[in-house]
Amino acid sequence: MQQTGEPRSGERIRAIIIDDQHLFRLGLRLYLSQAMPEVEMIGEADSGRAGIALARAEQPDLVLIDASLPDPGTEELLTALREVAPQARLVLLVTSSGPEDLALAIRCRVDGCLPKVMESRQLVRALRDITNGKQWTPPEPTMRRLEELSPTPAGRVLPESAQPLTPRQLDVLRLVTRGLSNPEIARRLHIGNETVKSHLTLLLRKLGVRSRVQAAAYAVRNGLVET
Repeated sequence: MQQTGEPRSGERIRAIIIDDQHLFRLGLRLYLSQAMPEVEMIGEADSGRAGIALARAEQPDLVLIDASLPDPGTEELLTALREVAPQARLVLLVTSSGPEDLALAIRCRVDGCLPKVMESRQLVRALRDITNGKQWTPPEPTMRRLEELSPTPAGRVLPESAQPLTPRQLDVLRLVTRGLSNPEIARRLHIGNETVKSHLTLLLRKLGVRSRVQAAAYAVRNGLVET
């Protein structure tokens, strides 16, 4: 039986990179050529639109995508890639693993959401898991695997185990899910920082979670916020 993290025997994985930083593309390509000989880099693109054209022409097995490309936006880019190369495994490369990136990964059903700063050997293991059919996020306490975070229909109510949130707590939760900091939430809602902290503490307790990331994931998974 194939073991997790091992390359598929005899199979070549045709991959492309979509990232606007030349040095990052170069470094990733050179590293993977040594660490993952089963991966064949067949092309690179420095913009989302160029990446879509490249994926359409080459039909890769794996696409590594910078999460911050502006044109088109990341969500539009991922949707287009699904259309032009439906067989490809899509890996989102993020600069952080905060609520906003997590919500995007959930919404777009990517096959992997990996931080650019992750340790190199962990990157190889993650990519091998992904090319072997698994979904992957960093194994951190505040993150959950993407297959556990599939979107649910909008309007789903809180499970019986959770306590109802007040309208203000829902306002705070929506902004947390968008990746805003406490001071940003305070300015947006015209309340004090301490009030934001109080609302956040109470809503975490009510939802039965321990962090902002878990709260954002819970909100997306249970249809409490629009993503």
